[in-house]
Formats: sequence, C-alpha cells, structure tokens
Amino acid sequence: MNNVSFIKKASLIFLLLVGLINETKLNAQVEQGEEEMKILDGCREAKKLITYYQFEKALLLLDACQELMPNDENVLSDIALCHFKLGRNIKAKTVYNRILELNPENLNALVQLATIYTREQRLETALETYNKLLELDNTNSYYYTKAALLQYNLNKHSEAIQLYEKALVLNPEDLETATSLSNLYIRLKQYELAEYRIEKSLLIDSLNLRLLRTKAKLFYIQDQYLKVLEIGEKLVAQADTTDFTRRIVGLAAYHEKNYPKVIEFFVPLLKQEEEEHLLHYYLGIAYQKMKQWAESEVSFKKAISAGIATHIDDYFKQLGYVYEQKNQLKDAIHHYKKAHYYSKESLLLYQLARTSETYYKDKKIALRYYKEFLKKDNKKYPDFREYAAYKVNELTEQLHMSRK
Repeated sequence: MNNVSFIKKASLIFLLLVGLINETKLNAQVEQGEEEMKILDGCREAKKLITYYQFEKALLLLDACQELMPNDENVLSDIALCHFKLGRNIKAKTVYNRILELNPENLNALVQLATIYTREQRLETALETYNKLLELDNTNSYYYTKAALLQYNLNKHSEAIQLYEKALVLNPEDLETATSLSNLYIRLKQYELAEYRIEKSLLIDSLNLRLLRTKAKLFYIQDQYLKVLEIGEKLVAQADTTDFTRRIVGLAAYHEKNYPKVIEFFVPLLKQEEEEHLLHYYLGIAYQKMKQWAESEVSFKKAISAGIATHIDDYFKQLGYVYEQKNQLKDAIHHYKKAHYYSKESLLLYQLARTSETYYKDKKIALRYYKEFLKKDNKKYPDFREYAAYKVNELTEQLHMSRK
C-alpha cells in the first residue's frame, strides 16, 4: 500500500510540474504575443507620425519594428522615408538599396533613389534609375516626365522632347508637362510646335496661368506685342500680378507705345527687381513721350543712380533731352557731356553743338562741337552732317564779322 500511495503521489507531482511548465510556456507566449502586438501598434502609430511630419518620433518606433521584422519592405520604406525627409540622404540611400537587395523591382525604392540622386545633382545616375523604372512600367507618364526633365538638364533636348511627348500621350491632361515641353520648343526656336502644344493644352484649361504666361513669352519673342497685351488682359483678369507678367506686358506696351500701360505695369515692380535701373529707364521714356517732364527727370535720375556702365550713357542722354525740353539748357549740356564721356557716340556731339549754340553767347563752343562731329565717320547721319556743315560755315562767318 505504501508503494501504491507513493506512486500516486509521484504521478500527481509530475502532473502538477507538467502543468506548471505548460502554464509558464503559455504565459511566455502570451507575453511575447502582447509584446509583438505592442510593436505592431507602434508600427501603425509610426505611419501616423510620418503623416504629421514627426519623423524623429516615428524612427524611435520603427527601430522596434525592424527588430521584429528585419526584412519587411514596408517597415524599411518607412525608415528610409524618415531619413530622407530629415535630410539624411546617405542613410536613406542605404536603406533603399537594402530594399532593392530584397526586391530589385520595388518601385517606391527606385523612385525615391532617383529623387535623391536628382537632388544631389547626380543626373546621369538619376536618369539610369528612371530608365529602370520605365523598363518595369512603360505606361507610367510620371516616369517619362521626370526622365525628360533630366535629359533637358543634361542638354539632351531631342531625347527630352521624345520623353515629354510620350508622357503627354499617356496623360494628355498633364498641363505642367505640356508647359515644360512648350518652353523647350521656344528655347529651340520651334515656335510653331510651341504654339500648337500651347493651344492644344488651352483647350483643356483656357485660363491656365502657366500656359498663358508661356504663350505671352512666345509672342513676345516673335515681336507680336499686341497679342502679348491681349494675353496680359486675361492674366490681369485672374489677378495675376507676378513680376513676370508685369514685366512682359509692360515691355510689350512699351514697344506698342502704350505708355500709360507701361507706367501701370512697371511702377509696382520698383524696389523688387534686380535690374531696377532698366525699369526707371523705361518709365523715363514713357513719361517723356507723355510730356510729363518732371516725372521723366526723376525716373532717369534714378536710372543713373541704380545703373551700370553698359546702360549709363543712354540714361544720361535721355536725361539731357528731358532738361532740353524743360529749357534747362545748362543741365542738358552737362548730361549730354556725361553721355558722350561714357559712349563716345558721335551724334551726341551734334546735340551738344546744337544746345550750346542756343545757350552760350560765345558761338565758338558750338562751332567746336560741330567741327568735332564732322570729323567723325557719320555716314549714317547724312542729314545731320549736311546741317552741321552749314552751321560751321554760318558760325565761322559770324565770328569773322564780329571781329571787324
């Protein structure tokens, strides 16, 4: 009986130990499962943080996700994206290349690498990457557009045009790509193709600002200024007050001698443009043509103040003309002299002679300028030469008679 009792007790103890071991294992599995669930919840939270641009916080959660799932492409993509957004291109490239080791056809990794290479100005490498993408999917217009832009930046214009055209076959409503292609045609002076592409795209969106600006540029280059002004009206109607629009419409108005519109479009550009001296110059001319001499004087003075050597002579000449019209001949002569000093333009000698003759009692000054003008090779000014020769004879005789 004692043996039987012992065996029963031993069996009971054994069963209890087995149960305890199984319970321990079960508890461990439950705890492990709970820990994994916690990590997976963290992975989902990391995605939310990424959408909120909380990349550092997302990475803290993603580290645990990677430990749990070291070869998960989605986790690796999220980690790479965070590094990319934080400007850590080296780390981002390392992770994206790890993804491609796992799956050479991962489109997202290839696109992101191409984007990084482009930002790093490794254009050839970026182009190679987009070519791989096109091998994997030749129906994606986005890949064609990006490859076209890279070819353009590599000065391979024919290749760029072909890729842009393919992109538009796949996605005719991509007006940004249509604008880029139109600008490329303009750069290559293929104006008919540019106009065709612009007009075709405007059928989709007749008020597209970028297309209308490109159309204005196309007509301006071809000296079709009235058409530029017509487009300008459409742009202004949409409250387009960009510097580009103000400048190109203002210049078109200048060429069409629509001086009030020149003033309307150029005045708001002052103190915004690097070439402010040119704006003052055009405004000076506009005010001059409208006989607003005071405003013209102010504009030309500002042009001189802000100007550079390649333009300064014309600014002085125009200001001299303004003073002449205001009958301030001393100031006119001073500015004509300045203009001649910078340009050595022979016609300025004629203007100095004519103004000096009116202003100075001593006609020898005017006579000297007329003679200097005649010494120059002025075949393009035959009428002025004839008049100057006449004045030389007249003034010489006057001076001779005054000595008697």
